[in-house]
Amino acid sequence: MHRLSASVGDYGPWFTSHLILSRTVAALRSSRYRLPGSPLKKARMKRLLAGSRKLHLGSGDRRVPGWINVDILPIRGVDLTCDLLNLRRYVPQEAIEDIFISHTLEHFTRDEVRRLLVDFHAMLCPGGDLWVSVPGLDLWYEAAQTLRSSAAFDGIMGTLIGGGRDRYDMHRCVFTAEYLEMLLRETGFRDVASWTEPPAEFRGLAGGWLARVDGKPISLNYFARK
Repeated sequence: MHRLSASVGDYGPWFTSHLILSRTVAALRSSRYRLPGSPLKKARMKRLLAGSRKLHLGSGDRRVPGWINVDILPIRGVDLTCDLLNLRRYVPQEAIEDIFISHTLEHFTRDEVRRLLVDFHAMLCPGGDLWVSVPGLDLWYEAAQTLRSSAAFDGIMGTLIGGGRDRYDMHRCVFTAEYLEMLLRETGFRDVASWTEPPAEFRGLAGGWLARVDGKPISLNYFARK
């Protein structure tokens, strides 16, 4: 009879220490947004909020004037370097009017996506708006049916699973239109609807919301209100 799980006796002390370490890291990761934040980042965010009530999350190097640009990497154009799972440490409840997050949620696990949506809901003021864009598994699959070579398939794989250039460039969750709508409603949002044009400040910019496969759009672009 086959056993379905390993035990300490199978692998010895190494397995035991590795298991303890991995579970400790997982526990810390799951609770880190509740831990005290950096005083310097708190002061930085307070200054930023004095000039804007709009968050552009996962901004990369696409700096959008009038928005607070947040990314996990300290690259040019980023106003605050922060893991989004920690952002609630620095943003007071109901302090934000708009949140724009494009092709970023898919870099988190299912549980983390739900937590982030709850956090975003808490950050937004009543009537505040969330603009979200993610790769659509259903749209991607439909578009991929027209591809006729493995090379073409390889070329568009990154739009679904990430580029794999570093540990941040990996996708950990997939979305369909129905799934995204359910998540938004289950985390407290209302007036959920798709959009074709982003906020005015983003129009004319290149971004994930414009992603295409073989000329066909594969991005789910949704609006929701608190």
